[in-house]
Amino acid sequence: MAYTILEWNINQATDRYGKNDIPDFVKRELINKNADIIILTEFCFCKNSEAFIQSVFSELGYDFRTTENKKHGQNEVLIAWKKELFVIGDVEITETTKGNNKPNLLVVHLKKISNDMKIVIAGLRITMKPYEKRKEQMVFALEQLKEYENVIIGGDFNNLRRETTVKEWNLDVIKDLCHIYKFNPIHTPKGQSIYQEEGTSIAYEFAEDHFITKGNSIEMREYYYDRGFTKDNPDIYLFEGDFQVYNNNIQKVTWSIPFGSGIPDHAMIIGEFVLEV
Repeated sequence: MAYTILEWNINQATDRYGKNDIPDFVKRELINKNADIIILTEFCFCKNSEAFIQSVFSELGYDFRTTENKKHGQNEVLIAWKKELFVIGDVEITETTKGNNKPNLLVVHLKKISNDMKIVIAGLRITMKPYEKRKEQMVFALEQLKEYENVIIGGDFNNLRRETTVKEWNLDVIKDLCHIYKFNPIHTPKGQSIYQEEGTSIAYEFAEDHFITKGNSIEMREYYYDRGFTKDNPDIYLFEGDFQVYNNNIQKVTWSIPFGSGIPDHAMIIGEFVLEV
């Protein structure tokens, strides 16, 4: 049996101004996607988050867990899964503060109802620290997960463009760490997950959302970025699939989404995987 998994940075940006509402279209998109496992990064407990969770997850047969970072003014991770497919075992919550250089990380231990096979799902967001600190956060996450057999990490790694000249933190650093910790090769879709829908070249594509798997029993069969929600909401996303464009008249980047607005500025990453002995 194949399962679908979705990760989406929904850009709540800690609700720093206390005015955020998770947009209705985010609810509609998640309901329509109907993924078996959902990871939301940059989730936040805001004005309508309780109603959002109720209508998207609780009423539709999902169980869920979240991190507990609001008291530190940091972003949350939410992981939800269909109760008809999986039951929850243990939960590992990482506390992120402004000073401890821990990533936004939530780990849930699930068991397949059909055959009791176990799988560990990790929602991860590497925070916007100096580049060498981002590598330390990645090491922290892999250290926490290295002893488990079947693992899927989904998240926003803030790893810059594909061929960045930054040596301390990039896609190759992530790949090397995965090899050291005996994880499978990183699953990165074609294209980019932020900024424009299409980069100026492959070297300048910002692919920052990925899946990483561990274990011989997991096969990630397909994975892709999805910006369909931008076309469905042209009153919000003014440049179709682009979250920003370069305005030649003023010679500046023009954003479709104001910072801290609570409107997603990442593509979804959606994957299909099988978990078999």
